[in-house]
Amino acid sequence: MAATLQKIARVYPNSRVTVAAGDPQSWRKYTTITVTPSLAHWGGNPAQGAWRKRFWLLPLQLALLGGVAIAYRHFHHSIRLGASWLQQLLAAYYAADVVLSCGGGNFYAYRRLSPAFLWSMLSVAFALWLGKRVIMLPQSFGPVAGSAQRLLLAQVLNRVAALFVRDDRSLHFLQTALPGLRIRPHLLPDLAFGLEASADAPAVLEAQDDRSLQIAITAIDFQQQNPNFSLQVAYEAALVDAIGRLAARRSIQVHVVAQCTGPSRDQDDRPVAARIHARLCAQQIAATLVDDIQDAQDLVKFYQQMTVVIGTRMHSGILALTAGVPTVLIGYQPKAQGMMEMVGLGRCVLAIDALSGDQLYARVEELLQNHDQLALTIPVRIQELRAQLDTLERYL
Repeated sequence: MAATLQKIARVYPNSRVTVAAGDPQSWRKYTTITVTPSLAHWGGNPAQGAWRKRFWLLPLQLALLGGVAIAYRHFHHSIRLGASWLQQLLAAYYAADVVLSCGGGNFYAYRRLSPAFLWSMLSVAFALWLGKRVIMLPQSFGPVAGSAQRLLLAQVLNRVAALFVRDDRSLHFLQTALPGLRIRPHLLPDLAFGLEASADAPAVLEAQDDRSLQIAITAIDFQQQNPNFSLQVAYEAALVDAIGRLAARRSIQVHVVAQCTGPSRDQDDRPVAARIHARLCAQQIAATLVDDIQDAQDLVKFYQQMTVVIGTRMHSGILALTAGVPTVLIGYQPKAQGMMEMVGLGRCVLAIDALSGDQLYARVEELLQNHDQLALTIPVRIQELRAQLDTLERYL
C-alpha cells in the first residue's frame, strides 16, 4: 500500500484516495487517505476471517448492487443505502475516476464455493457495473477451484482496463486455466520492490557481535489458513532443525520475526513465532523474538542488517531482497516460486509441504558460501525490477 500510494502521488499529486479495506483499522496510519470498510463487510467481518456470516443474503445483495449500478449508469442517480459505512463506500465508488485493485495479495480459492473469493471479485465487478475504469495492479492469481469460479474470474478480468500480474506462475494460470480470458495480462514485479528503508527510519536492531551471522526467520500458521494442510508441526520442526544445524557449525544470532499480527487468528504470526523462539532457546541457541515492527520501511531496514533471511511470508522475501539480502523462501502458494524466479533465485524456494531440515540447511549453507557474490548481484536485479515498475505510471 505504501508503494501504491507513492505511485499515485507521483502521477496525480492532487488526487483524493479512498481505500476500501477488509481490515480498515490497519490502514488508518496513512493520514492522507480516506479509509472505509470494503463491500465484503456486508457479508461478515473479513478482518476476522468471518466471510460467511451473512452469505445467504448474497443473492439479495447482488440484486441491490445491480439496481444501484443501473440507477447510476443509466439514470445518473446515486443511491445511498444501508449503514453509514456502506453509504460512504458507495459515495467513493460514485466519485471515483479510476478504481485500482491493489496488489500485495492474490485472487485464489481452495474451495469450489469460496465466499472470500466471491467478495473480492464483487468489489471489482461492482466498479465495472458502474462504468468505472478499473486497473488490476500487480498481484497473484490462482489456484481457483471450480469451473464456475474460474469463469467468473475470466468474465471480470475481461472487462478491466489493464491487468497486471506479479509472477510467471500467475501468468501461466491465467493463460492455461482461464480459456475464456481475452485480455492480455502484463507481467510486472510486486510494487513492494519499489520500497526502500527511509533515511529517518529508527534503528530496529541493537548492536550485535560482529562475529555472529545474523539470521532472520518468518513463519506462518498455514494450518490456520488452509485446514487441509496437516504438516504444520513438521514444518516448524524443519525450521528449528535447520537452525540447530547452523548453530552447531557457525556462530549465529537468530531473529524470529512475527511479520503479521492479525487481526484474524490465521494472519497472526505471533503464536508460531513464539513457539519457534522457545524451541531455539531450549537448545541454547541465541535467539530473539521480534513482534513489534509495524512499518514496511522499518522492516526493510531490519532485514538490511541480516546476513540471510529465511522467509515464509512472501513479502519477507521481497523486503529482504529489496535490502540486498540473500533469501530462502518457503513457498505455500505458487506466487513464492514465481517471485523468486523473477529475481533469479528460483532454486531458493522450498515447498512447505515437503520441507525438511536437511533441505533447508543445505540451501542456507549454499547462500552463505556464495554470500559475497549474491550481495553484488541481487541489488542489480532489484534495480532492474524497479525500472520495470516505472512503466506502470503510463497506465495510471
